[in-house]
Amino acid sequence: MHINRLVSSALIAVMACAVIAVCAGCGSSAKATADTSASSAKAPDLKDVTITFGDIGDNLQDILRFAGEENTPYTLKWANFPAAPPITAAMVAGDVDAADMSLTALSVGLAAGAPLKAIGNLPESANTFRIIAKQSSGIQGPADLKGKRVGVLEGNAGEGLLIAALKSVGLTLKDVTLVNVEPNTGLQAFKSGQIDAWAIWDPWATEAAIGDPVHVVANASGIWSNDGDFVATSSALHDPGKRAALADLMTRYIRAAAKIRTDPAGWAAFYAKATGLPLALAKVTLADNTYQLEPISTNPSNLKTVADTMAGAGLLKPIPASVLGSVSDPALNSQITAADQAVGQ
Repeated sequence: MHINRLVSSALIAVMACAVIAVCAGCGSSAKATADTSASSAKAPDLKDVTITFGDIGDNLQDILRFAGEENTPYTLKWANFPAAPPITAAMVAGDVDAADMSLTALSVGLAAGAPLKAIGNLPESANTFRIIAKQSSGIQGPADLKGKRVGVLEGNAGEGLLIAALKSVGLTLKDVTLVNVEPNTGLQAFKSGQIDAWAIWDPWATEAAIGDPVHVVANASGIWSNDGDFVATSSALHDPGKRAALADLMTRYIRAAAKIRTDPAGWAAFYAKATGLPLALAKVTLADNTYQLEPISTNPSNLKTVADTMAGAGLLKPIPASVLGSVSDPALNSQITAADQAVGQ
């Protein structure tokens, strides 16, 4: 059975110690080249600015490279992670300035007292995170998960989705056996039958179906939010140079996302080559991504729902209303809106 754990500042600090060495060796940098964008004009000192972005795999890096947006007027260092929870710890430690993460991961950080600010909304489809089981397992819906072993990465959006799916049929985490697994080990566990179901995202959800058909037990439709945010540390946002660099980075993402939406075949081919995935698998993996960035809301109702659900399950401390009410920093919304309008979004 799952043992409730409160995510505390002490726990995040311990996690941070573990990732400091990782961050030191995993970052690659893209040095400044001349840029004549509006953000450069507003921040002429960008050539002296360095920001470190926490990336899951090479996700954002690949998006920028595909669109030719990787050459920035500031030094952009990358810290690569397998998932969002350790990124939060690295941000607390001051090793990462910004990242994109799920609302679940953001909630975990806020509950631990991390000084994080949401600066842009990343809407995602209901199928981005989903709970899967082998068709041969007999698990058809959330009610069938009772008494089963469910793989999940703690502190990840998949865990929140599992809570919501169980709640929808009157169950709780106490009714299942949770197995905390990272994506790569989770794939092996799912394939070998060590777990009966898995709360996961692509490409692993799609890879899990190779050679053994799977069934979607539940997705987020009507019960959960798979949305994410661009998130930055308060210290990064208080630095004028880093703040301007983050505005430029989000603008570049918007332009790159627009190219992806107009050339999905080209993006799938690029992604397949970058990741080593077969092209057919890459196309399926990318199909549910929305590739949009919207201005951040000052009334983050989805974040509150996610945070309350996680707290209600005993997985993190309740987040004070004052923290939730001030987590959004809308100061960069005008740049996001202008960039969206420029690409016709």
